[in-house]
Amino acid sequence: MALLAWGVEQQVESQLGRPLDRAETYQAQQRSTPPPGAPDLAHRLETQVLPYWIPLRPVQVTTPTNPSSLRLQRAALLGSGGNPAPVPPLGRILEPDMALVLFDYEIPREGLQVTRGYRYARWTDGSPHFWADRTRGRGRGQGSSGLRFVLLERS
Repeated sequence: MALLAWGVEQQVESQLGRPLDRAETYQAQQRSTPPPGAPDLAHRLETQVLPYWIPLRPVQVTTPTNPSSLRLQRAALLGSGGNPAPVPPLGRILEPDMALVLFDYEIPREGLQVTRGYRYARWTDGSPHFWADRTRGRGRGQGSSGLRFVLLERS
């Protein structure tokens, strides 16, 4: 676990181009009323990692200058509820179709926050230019993926 990082998609761009808060969406999907006659307490062996937490696992990469170098590569968790398919990221930064391999020192202990935004400017001749960029800043410290073992909770 020492060389493991998580890519947390807090907010992504929806299909309509609007911000989509993944945590709020997940919590809204999980809210349900218990059926009548259900027990007050439920025993669970483990919880699932939140679906918007994308693991970055260590892989060994061979380069001409360093024959055995470790890098962090995006991986996928298996879905819950008997669904063995990997849960893909929804955002463009952790995009599933693109290769994502990072040096471990690129992600500090307090984390890294990458924000994708749009920019618009006019050139000296008056022509408009529009592009997407990414900015990088310090994270807010360690978070919690929601993974817990052997718990008793109210239903």
